[in-house]
Amino acid sequence: MWSWGWGYLSPWTRLNTYYSVVPQLVAAGQVWATIASGWATVLAVRQDGTLWGWGENATGALGTPSYALEPLLIQAGSGLQLDRFRVYPNPTHGPVTIVSPGCSAPLVLFDLTGRQVRSLPPCTTTLEVQGLASGIYLLRQGTAVTRLAIE
Repeated sequence: MWSWGWGYLSPWTRLNTYYSVVPQLVAAGQVWATIASGWATVLAVRQDGTLWGWGENATGALGTPSYALEPLLIQAGSGLQLDRFRVYPNPTHGPVTIVSPGCSAPLVLFDLTGRQVRSLPPCTTTLEVQGLASGIYLLRQGTAVTRLAIE
């Protein structure tokens, strides 16, 4: 991950500069799944599902009483659901891609009246919406459910 800009309490503060116009490497060797930044604080989730944070911590987002110049482990374990059940593009007028953390159950598409309109085998990765009316649908796999809007 690379970062630049005003860095009062950033990883490059150790370089004795508070501003960098050149991207600086942050946490070399780490693979990040998602990153969010705010005023002087960054939160990031690694591919293994652990939550890390660094920065000024003015609002307490890091869960510590002070700042962190280097990424600090905030939540260990796989409690963060990175591989959540979802579809895209959403809304759509054409085929959608299905992202599912497992292939344990068939996929079932319901309209908002609760009527089953499609059933797909486990591990299906594409849903054709051709022939379906515009509206909101619910796609279920086991206990996981996601909303799909067809235009």
